[in-house]
Amino acid sequence: MDSVTIGGRHYIVNDAVRYRLSEADPWRLGHVLALNLRDGSLQVEPARGLDRRPLWFYEEDAARLEPYAPPHPGATEVEDEKPVPPPPPPRRWGVLRRKTPLVTPLRAARLPVAADPFFLPQSKMSALPQLRIVRTAGHCAPKPEPPARSPGYLAYVKAEPCCGCGTPAPSEASHDVTSDFLSAPLCPPCNKAVTATHALPGRSRAATRALIHQIQAALLARWAAAREQEAEREAEQVAQVPILRLVAGGGR
Repeated sequence: MDSVTIGGRHYIVNDAVRYRLSEADPWRLGHVLALNLRDGSLQVEPARGLDRRPLWFYEEDAARLEPYAPPHPGATEVEDEKPVPPPPPPRRWGVLRRKTPLVTPLRAARLPVAADPFFLPQSKMSALPQLRIVRTAGHCAPKPEPPARSPGYLAYVKAEPCCGCGTPAPSEASHDVTSDFLSAPLCPPCNKAVTATHALPGRSRAATRALIHQIQAALLARWAAAREQEAEREAEQVAQVPILRLVAGGGR
């Protein structure tokens, strides 16, 4: 029978061997698959594992190859030095394991029904309204109100002199982006200074803020009073028209 000698050990086909890929790797099991009598090499097929590709061993690989004897007499297959761990138990799908019991301690004690605060008669349970799930698109934050716009009030403010330096009208209505009613009359140089530095020339930020608030309040009060007077005049004209018609018609 053909055999190959490596490291003083004789090997034939189907011999059980153990090998390792390097000096630091653990030993692995396999068997001799084929012999090459020309160069004195042999081919080993791994016994288990994902990579079952055969490996060739030569004389210089004698330190990484040696015969392997079964661990006990009567063994029918090659056994590894480290036993293969058993497979994990099959997973049971749909089983929910709770750390807290579903039954409250009060119910577990089997107390009278009147003493159970969680007890609800079946008649009352059927009378309860069903829950209704409402789905809202986006976030639940309230929608901000649109800014207050009044072209008439802006024209009224532009007709006032500059509140910073007294330059005569027309002025620019320097206003807040949230409302046209928070406007103040400023000339172009003062408006640029307030936009850039938040202060009028020769004034601090606090003094500028106080002056603008004072002008805003005064303009709003005057404008509101003028609107009330116009409304009263319109009401008087509407009331006088039916009276004139009655006089012209002879009281009919």
